[in-house]
Amino acid sequence: MIDDLYFGLTFFKQSTFEQQVCCIGSLMQM
Repeated sequence: MIDDLYFGLTFFKQSTFEQQVCCIGSLMQM
């Protein structure tokens, strides 16, 4: 579980702003 969280944070930092907005938008819809 910790590894998934760490991977998520790493991916989030490496992703572009547009990808972050899409990710947050999809989370809000759930």
